[in-house]
Amino acid sequence: MRLAVIGGGLIGVTTALALARRGHVVTLYERHPQLAGEASHANGGLLTPSQGDPWNAPGILGVLLRSLGREDSPVLLRARAVPRLTRWGLAFLRNARLDRYHAINRAQTALAVYSLERLRALTAELGLAYDQSNLGTLKVYRDPAALERAAALAQMVAPLGVRHRRLAGAAVTEIEPALRHVAGQLAGGLHFPDDGAGDARLYTEALAAAARAAGVVLRAGVTVTALLRRGGRIAAVATTAGEEAFEGAVLCAGVGSPALGRKLGLRLPVAPVKGYSITFDAKAAPDLPTQPVVDDGLHIAVTPLGNRIRFVGTAEFTGEDRRVNPARIANLVRAGQALYPQLKAALAGQEGFPWACLRPMTPDCLPILGASPVPGLWLNTGHGYLGWTTGAGSAEAVADLVSGKAPALSLERYGLGRFG
Repeated sequence: MRLAVIGGGLIGVTTALALARRGHVVTLYERHPQLAGEASHANGGLLTPSQGDPWNAPGILGVLLRSLGREDSPVLLRARAVPRLTRWGLAFLRNARLDRYHAINRAQTALAVYSLERLRALTAELGLAYDQSNLGTLKVYRDPAALERAAALAQMVAPLGVRHRRLAGAAVTEIEPALRHVAGQLAGGLHFPDDGAGDARLYTEALAAAARAAGVVLRAGVTVTALLRRGGRIAAVATTAGEEAFEGAVLCAGVGSPALGRKLGLRLPVAPVKGYSITFDAKAAPDLPTQPVVDDGLHIAVTPLGNRIRFVGTAEFTGEDRRVNPARIANLVRAGQALYPQLKAALAGQEGFPWACLRPMTPDCLPILGASPVPGLWLNTGHGYLGWTTGAGSAEAVADLVSGKAPALSLERYGLGRFG
């Protein structure tokens, strides 16, 4: 088929390549001049099936209410965003029931495990380089009760293929020696050896080169303004560069997906949740960490990426505001230096590269994958905070479905129909 893919982030580029490798003629549209210009540009770099647990855990309502007006809160709800989030937010809270929370965790983990397998296979086959590492992820805890809760969750997803090792107190330094400066503050940790890390932007750019070689036409700097139906099915796309005919389309536009869906009468419950990162040159920094570490108490992840180090965290419900808030970045820097005090002097003279993006989140934190009610339109959107981890598997599964083949991972749990 002649297909359009809308969105040139990690999800869109991966999908375009998967479709081209199945024999389709593919054109990818990206509104920015460069690919991976938004949520894929400077994300946490974590490839973590170990973090399938959804953000709307039981008790999230109290967390959100207590965050109002607190710039230092890791999860921040801004009052101005509440009116636009009402319908989505009520669904988000309904999914915070304990039974739904555990069911979503299992579904997210199953997709993430499958996806990471596909990503590693693709990396090996194409010889991709993106500052990747495969040393796992270490989660550390300052509160013994938080460690117990996390260990119980890890046990629940272990049958899905997520291995872990529990470490008591200072034993975390066996996995990450750079933590020895704060080891006395830690109750312990969980090491997930099958996790990985890497630079999602570099990965997307490397995949884009492979996609071009496979025949994909990449149209950066071109905005899709509408998907057009003729004879009841998708037949063309309208863009800022004109109209082009197709036999179908895959919508991978992140937070831009709902606006295009509305023009077709579709309600796609995808809302923006802002996240931040700051990346530093770490060549001259002493005693560098060797692998990603997530600090539960400080609400931060620190990811080594080649000669760089990235601090990432926060979830801000603030609508479509893409601005980088210096106060939120300062919170990240303080947390990163609290975890690794030995880096403070080396990073003090650097401005770093601060970044903010809008994660496309659904009310149950799972992506929307598969066929839409509009013939000729498929969906691969709403990956939220885990898109780097779930991207490769989602693209493979959706490309199989478009090609009339049963995906290796059933998409029934991830379809748009679950929202009624």
